[in-house]
Amino acid sequence: MNFMNLPKYMEIELEKMNETIQPLLKKVSKYTFGSVLLISFAIFNLISVMFYGESTPTTLSLIILAFVGAFGMALNKEKKVYKQEINQKGNEYIMGRMKNSRTLSEQRIDHYIKDVKQQNTLALNLFYSFLTEEEEVKNKALYG
Repeated sequence: MNFMNLPKYMEIELEKMNETIQPLLKKVSKYTFGSVLLISFAIFNLISVMFYGESTPTTLSLIILAFVGAFGMALNKEKKVYKQEINQKGNEYIMGRMKNSRTLSEQRIDHYIKDVKQQNTLALNLFYSFLTEEEEVKNKALYG
């Protein structure tokens, strides 16, 4: 995966995190495609049957189109659940990686973990900051 000119240490960590959430990402993309397709199909056909049909629509055709639309909406709802699970797994990976750090002090690690828990929408930015600080400490220890 291409991460647009990120430092190598960040690319490695993002690849590892991506491996943990990849199966869920595939499901989300399939569910998104399916839900958009089914909802669009149902709406388009309901409109065309109701307003542009030559004869009066049958109850059966309306029920079938309603079920198709409902199934599309159910897929959309399931997609949202999987997106939340992706965020949760990503945050779990980030916090686990932070806990396993041997470079930063316990205080700094606890600070980052607390921030990830409180501001989970900024977890990736906090992870970048954590990795950058960790790399700086490693380089300082290595090169003085």
